Amino acid sequence: MNMPEGKSPSDNGWDEWGKHVLWELKRLSDCYCGLQDTVNGMKNELSVLKVQAGIWGALAGAIPAALAVLYILLKEGR
Repeated sequence: MNMPEGKSPSDNGWDEWGKHVLWELKRLSDCYCGLQDTVNGMKNELSVLKVQAGIWGALAGAIPAALAVLYILLKEGR
């Protein structure tokens, strides 16, 4: 492809467009890394919440069970 006299290959605007494309790729990469950090933090928080829910569930189940055992023991003691 022959360029007109006095024009260089960089005159087609690709240099400027190429810089813009590279800048956008870097920006998107930074956004992706930020989102990845946020998701990892949320995974950690979710793990903590699951443990807390398990503990509260065990306590919620243990209280009626303890009351039932206590009722049975007191009933047999009569």
